[in-house]
Amino acid sequence: MRYEVLGSLRITAGERTATVRAAKPETVLATLLARSDEVVTTDQLCTELWGESPPRRFNAALHVYISRLRKLLGDLRGGGENPIVTHTSGYVLKLGPDRLDALDFRRLLEQGRERARRGELEAAVDTLERATALWRGPALENLQNGPIVSVFAGQLDEQRLGCAQLSADCRLRLGWYREAAEQLQELVKQYPYHEVFCWQLMLALGCSGRRADAIKAYHAIRDVLDRDLGLEPCRAVNALHQAILIDEPVPDVSELVYDGS
Repeated sequence: MRYEVLGSLRITAGERTATVRAAKPETVLATLLARSDEVVTTDQLCTELWGESPPRRFNAALHVYISRLRKLLGDLRGGGENPIVTHTSGYVLKLGPDRLDALDFRRLLEQGRERARRGELEAAVDTLERATALWRGPALENLQNGPIVSVFAGQLDEQRLGCAQLSADCRLRLGWYREAAEQLQELVKQYPYHEVFCWQLMLALGCSGRRADAIKAYHAIRDVLDRDLGLEPCRAVNALHQAILIDEPVPDVSELVYDGS
């Protein structure tokens, strides 16, 4: 059985795919998955579900949600020990032989980072592509209310950005400028305020001789930042724009570091 949180929450078992249709039980499952193999206390679950205004009989309601989840997961597993176990202070979801796509993603991301550190850039790109392919949308899409789930989903989304940034960096260092530019054009559309993607796109375009397109990319992010946030592009983006504008030779990609300032 496999739990999938890199998008909307769902569970797959063989050819079957299931979702938790009711919002409260879905939140309970998301919380238990965010702390898989760790105890989540009743008070923590209460906060995830109702914030600072729980109902008078929240323990009874929580028990109902846990029972529904146990039935769903038990049916999908086809018997055996239920993954949701009662603890003296709350509940724990034991992964056991089951998989969680977030853990698979993090494992692949770390492998990609290690291969990039060793200079195995093509292997790093392949690994990071496999990590990216696990995503179907924002982590736990439309389900980021309580502190545990929000932090968990936010960390995953940040790691997704880091994965994309490293993948583009490896392509640039390999000299795969056209491929990097195609990847980065999509990333700039999806994350218009993430300036490192614009910086990388300008670099890819500049290195491939597309000076005019690199300048257009700069003006696009400058306009978006000014219109939406009242900000100017960071120093790294401005410096690269200036180098491209006066037609300076683009430095060796392997020597460039985005400092984000």
